[in-house]
Amino acid sequence: MATTSLAGAACPFCDVVAPPLAERRDAAAVVAAGETAGPARDAEGGVRQAFAMRSVIKAAGAPRDKTVTARVAGPVTGTALLFGDEAGRFEAVAADEALLGYVAQAPRAEAAAAGRLAWFARWLEHADPAIAADAFSEFGLAEFAAVVAAAEAVRWTWMNDRR
Repeated sequence: MATTSLAGAACPFCDVVAPPLAERRDAAAVVAAGETAGPARDAEGGVRQAFAMRSVIKAAGAPRDKTVTARVAGPVTGTALLFGDEAGRFEAVAADEALLGYVAQAPRAEAAAAGRLAWFARWLEHADPAIAADAFSEFGLAEFAAVVAAAEAVRWTWMNDRR
């Protein structure tokens, strides 16, 4: 009986760590804050929900108060962060004022990796679980060398949060 063995490299974070919100923001053609404008409905390709765009964060020409239909992981009540592509397809993430500010301030992907991680370090244990999870995503997807370079920022944050 012949046996075969498969060897391969596997990332321990693959499928565990979601794409960071700053990465999604940078890749999107339109980023906006919106308010729910209808119930979530099952549709082909997932759950969709209507949102009224209230404040445009990226894409100066995007119309304010436009209603868009966005893919959602589950029903959203209230405010959402909207990510739109060039074809006008949107995804929405439930958000509050803290998350909107966090995403608007987050460093761009082109920033030096260690500097980006130093910024995200202070958010790793944030009271808002969405912010803490997103900061973890930044670390989970970063190159190991960048994580090592940002270790002092993590240590400083951890030590100062414990006082």
